Amino acid sequence: ANNFAVLNKFKDGAKVREDLPALLTAGVQYEILDNLRIMGGYHLYFDKSATQYGDRQDLLDKNTMEYLFGAEWDICKYLQYSVGAHRTIFGNTDEYISDMSYNISNWCVGTGFGVRFNDRLKLNLSYYKSFYDDYNRETNNYNNIGNLVESVAGAETAQQLIGSGALKGSDSFERKNWAFGVGINYRF
Repeated sequence: ANNFAVLNKFKDGAKVREDLPALLTAGVQYEILDNLRIMGGYHLYFDKSATQYGDRQDLLDKNTMEYLFGAEWDICKYLQYSVGAHRTIFGNTDEYISDMSYNISNWCVGTGFGVRFNDRLKLNLSYYKSFYDDYNRETNNYNNIGNLVESVAGAETAQQLIGSGALKGSDSFERKNWAFGVGINYRF
């Protein structure tokens, strides 16, 4: 087997099917006071039904789910404050996740201010940070090195080394991010 098979979908002229998953969303907003609102939402991505190259969708444990929570407070006519959080849970398995592309379950929290200059112009400023779960994967045949051993020393030697743990290895998948946002709303 080719250790670089993961790159086959990037070959020049390759035609690759990578469907976007269907998405089910639901949301609710409740106005506690005239100037205070809370909201919640749910997203379900049908990842296991969306065809991926090499039928990788079959390696997923479950579909991706997101839970969203937020609040907005109109401090005065010209100033608005908001805060929110969301939890994303991916259906990763050791077989699915790769160092070519990976998503890790996480929490995101954010906050922002809206500054209204007049009835037509509003400036929005925001900040958010993501907190990713740790994801570690261990294997007895790290990076399929057994394939190389097999081509040099034979299948029996490769299987003995894999069985003994001599070709064992692990990967730790980590992510960090934060972002600032600036937006302008203008009503015509």
